[in-house]
Amino acid sequence: MSKRKRQNEEPERKTFHYVDRDVSEPFMIPDSYSQIDPAQMQELQMPEGSLGYTIASDNATGIVVCFEVPPETAMPFDNPEDLVHYLHETMNENQGIIEVRNGKCKNGGRYVYYIIKYSYGEDDIPSRVCGYQLNFNFEIDDHVYFISGSFDEAGMTGQRDSIGLMLHAKSKEQAGQAADLTDIMEHDWFCDPYDPDYTKGFLMNRSEVPELDSMFPEHPLSVTRSLVSFVVENN
Repeated sequence: MSKRKRQNEEPERKTFHYVDRDVSEPFMIPDSYSQIDPAQMQELQMPEGSLGYTIASDNATGIVVCFEVPPETAMPFDNPEDLVHYLHETMNENQGIIEVRNGKCKNGGRYVYYIIKYSYGEDDIPSRVCGYQLNFNFEIDDHVYFISGSFDEAGMTGQRDSIGLMLHAKSKEQAGQAADLTDIMEHDWFCDPYDPDYTKGFLMNRSEVPELDSMFPEHPLSVTRSLVSFVVENN
């Protein structure tokens, strides 16, 4: 019997060549990111002018590609609800919304972004959380930029889920509610953050709320949100 094809099969890792960070970068991202050689970005057939970066820690790895886009191709800056609807219509069983937000950067340009989580699975059944995808548009003066980032788990995994589950159970106990862990996992752990009636796919869980980022700063979701915050606060 032939082996069944995996859904969202994990891509082969590439070896990158790096250069010193260019002081003429059109926007600021954290110094903790290493810049990929622009010549290699061209070889990878990225859009013209693309800048590529990577980041790595004990618990996360990430790759980010940034480039300017025509304003008409940007996501809806002022209608994040449309973006939520689009994601609900297009995500597959191995994906789920974490957050969709908009606002203004420090220097006044608008921004909008979404974070979804993804898992490599078989036959549309998620197997494990592997990472988070960031798609992010922001304005600087008359220019619109796009950041696409993918942040994966590395090293020991599952700590954030375990601690989050314990904290959620404790909060239910303090509120005088039943806190059976099995019941929580079955009925009160996974939920779409924008529509409680949306049950398709690999839904956000209660350990993925922003309040836990400070406890797990090297978790890939924390790293993703940290990048967004830095860009918004420094551009």
